[in-house]
Amino acid sequence: MNPRHRPILPGALCLVIALSLSGQVAGGDVFRWKDSQGRTHYSESPPDGTKGRNTGIAAQVPGNPPVAARKPPECQTVQCQYERMRRYRLEDEAAHRSERVARSQDQAARGASPRGMSFDVFARLERGMSEGEVMDRAGPPDHEAFDGALGAKTWSYLPTATDPFTTRVILRGGQVFEIDRIRRL
Repeated sequence: MNPRHRPILPGALCLVIALSLSGQVAGGDVFRWKDSQGRTHYSESPPDGTKGRNTGIAAQVPGNPPVAARKPPECQTVQCQYERMRRYRLEDEAAHRSERVARSQDQAARGASPRGMSFDVFARLERGMSEGEVMDRAGPPDHEAFDGALGAKTWSYLPTATDPFTTRVILRGGQVFEIDRIRRL
């Protein structure tokens, strides 16, 4: 076969079509926002009364003409994108930390007693379980701490009048890394 008459590869043809259409489908900006349960959502506009953050990403909406005065994307390099994602994560952690502090202060003001963890529940926990499985079996912890350097959460279930043990569950990457149970002295 003559190299000058080689057919266009299907992948190259798709790339040419995608590039030709990409200028015709630009829409508005994409916003990042959280709902009342703390779940993150992305949409073209945050709901009324919700504070959203512009991600700097243009929404792809068929039929909308491109915006002429669009600012260039915030990041073009992997390092810049990494720093942006790190900044978002730190902001989210700070928000979660302030929510946990407010929740613990609220519990302390109400005089909430610790829930603890029975031995039956402790015996059913194992390394490698997901955070959700632990939450389903044991319920919310009495105390939660986060070690940013190790990327680990520590959930503590405090002793109660019927169960004099403190149970500690360490989670890394959303999975149980370590479980221990210590008798109150």
